[in-house]
Amino acid sequence: MSQLSVSGSLSKGIELIRGVVAFYPLYISSKSIISRNGITIPYSSDSYNLRVRVNSQVIKKCNITYEASYSHNKNRMEQNQQYFSSNRMSESLKITYSPVKVLQMSYTFDHYCNELTANNYKNFFFSDVSISFLPGSRWELTCSIKNIFDEKYYSYFIESELTSFYSNYTIRPRNVLLTATYRF
Repeated sequence: MSQLSVSGSLSKGIELIRGVVAFYPLYISSKSIISRNGITIPYSSDSYNLRVRVNSQVIKKCNITYEASYSHNKNRMEQNQQYFSSNRMSESLKITYSPVKVLQMSYTFDHYCNELTANNYKNFFFSDVSISFLPGSRWELTCSIKNIFDEKYYSYFIESELTSFYSNYTIRPRNVLLTATYRF
């Protein structure tokens, strides 16, 4: 078995958006042997991933963070030239606004997209909102609504001649959290 992994990062501050843009590329290539019906077959896999993150404070007292990730995977059986490829994408947006020193509002939106078969995608959307009141340097009172869209499951199944993959997560239903925090 052999594996090659190459990764990097590049970031740049941009005055126009009063923030930073960062890129994180990743490439992984591996070669191994799998057993299929008692026969060992050379198998290889290539994975490409690019993650982009933007932090910005275009509006005063408002922080915006956007992150997106795209990955492409290709698996091959060398003997009979069978291959399977898949694509995945995710993105997240978080907006935090503090109109006055003692109040902070936050909204988070997440989107996941998985390719099940060629040109057949499954999308998932999640969102949270919270409001925090900071009456002093030690106290924080927060009201949060989690899973606004009331998603019940995050699951998908991918199957090809080469591989099968099943992912299933049960998600806590929509809920409201009231918290009080005191720092010593």
